[in-house]
Formats: sequence, structure tokens, C-alpha cells
Amino acid sequence: MLIATGLALLILLFFILAILLIAPRIRRGQRVTLRPLPAYAAAHQAIARTAEQGRTTHLSTGPGALAGDTPRTAETLAGLEVMHQMARRAAATGTPLLATTGSALAFPMAENVVRAGYAEVGRLDEVPLVGGSSTAATAVTLEGRAQGVRMLTHHDPMAYAAAAGDLAESEGVSNGVLVGGWSAEYLLVNEAQARAGVHAVAGSADPQGLATQLLTADQTLIGEEIYTAGAYLDARPAHQASLIAQDTVRVLLIIVILVGALLATVGINLAPLLGVSR
Repeated sequence: MLIATGLALLILLFFILAILLIAPRIRRGQRVTLRPLPAYAAAHQAIARTAEQGRTTHLSTGPGALAGDTPRTAETLAGLEVMHQMARRAAATGTPLLATTGSALAFPMAENVVRAGYAEVGRLDEVPLVGGSSTAATAVTLEGRAQGVRMLTHHDPMAYAAAAGDLAESEGVSNGVLVGGWSAEYLLVNEAQARAGVHAVAGSADPQGLATQLLTADQTLIGEEIYTAGAYLDARPAHQASLIAQDTVRVLLIIVILVGALLATVGINLAPLLGVSR
């Protein structure tokens, strides 16, 4: 048992050291090549495409809530990070955006991340917050399309999906980036998006949500990929270093598992050595 614990601590130590060694090198300008994720490339293109079309991009964290006993909290936080990065790009290009949440707790955080995205490119006075200050941008575009940050429902996934789908059809949405606490209700919003011709990028860590997104969305972020927005959309050194360290540790673990399986196949039992009871 002590050996197994020691191995776990050794892996953790290796992970921390890898981040501490890689991050400074990235800050000094070392080129980083991350494994390609087409969904993030499609998210980049969504803002450019919407800017050309003069329509709206829908950003969603899904119906997941933010609470200690809620299983979708981490996914909703990941969706907020994606929303922040996409809002920053929308602000830089002058692209209208419509950001929605399905939780009263996630709603003020969504407003904050959108505001932060506009502030980072020097356009804080143009942030389209519904009910904001007198200097905030109007809640509709010149074409009369809705924009801003909205809470559609609270703790009702099906109602949120229905409302988000209606927005896709009625408010001139041409692209959607829907990453966060999604489950099977995603199928409902995707049907509306398909009718409206919305190009959708979706992501979730829920198996039921992924099952519907893989079949219906144009591009999908699968599981842990939703947590890598900082590395792919903002190229932050710490996030890139963490991602490289995670992939390195993952490869090492796969090698250890394969070696263990091979040794077990030839009759060498490692369980007593590792202190594991069979």
C-alpha cells in the first residue's frame, strides 16, 4: 500500500515539476504545438463567420448550475471560461453576441466574464448587458436582433433547452458555441438550430449529452477537452504547460498499464510488491 501511495505522489510531483519547467519556457517564446482539437478551430471561425454575416453568435454554458452538490458545476465553470474567450473575440471584431445561462447563480458570472472579455480589448463601454448602465450597449443590434446576457430558466434543463432553441430561430443566430453542463436535453435545442441553419460547436462531460452532441453538432468537445479553453483560445502559458504536463502523465500511465498487463500475461504478479490485495 505504501508503494502505491508513493507512486501516486511521484506522479503528482512529476506533474508539478513539468508545469514549473515548461511554463517559463513558453513565456520566453518557445513555440508550443498542442494536439489539434477541431472544435476550438471551429469556435475561432464562428466569430469570423458571424462578423461577415452581420448576425448573432449564441454562447451558452448550458442548463448546469453552480452549487457544491451539483454534478455539473465543473462543466458550467468550463463553459464560463469558453464564454469569456469567445466574448473577447466578439468584442474585438464588433460581433453581436447573445449569452445565456440556465441558473441564477451562473447568470451574474456570465455577465462578469462577458464584461471582462470586452474590457480586455478596450471596449467596456460597448458591452451588451441587458439592464446594464446607461453607457452599456443596447440590447439589440442595428438589425433588431437580440444581444446581451440572459438567464432563460433556473434549474429546469428542458425548459432552458426549449428557450435556447427558440432564440436560435427567432433572433437571427447564425453560430452557436454551447459548452458546459449539457445532458440529453441538448437534442431539443439542436433540432431548433438545425431548422435555423445554425452552425453549432458543443461540448460536455456528461455521457448522455455527448451522445446527442456527437450525432448532431457540427463539432464537439469531448469530456476533458472542455477544460482546455485557456490553452487553445487564449494561449496562456500556464494553461498550455498544464495541458502538456497532463498529456505527458497520461502517456506515462498508459505505458505503465501496458507494462503491467504484459507482466501479468507472462505470469509475473506485481500485486504483493505494490501492496494490493487480490
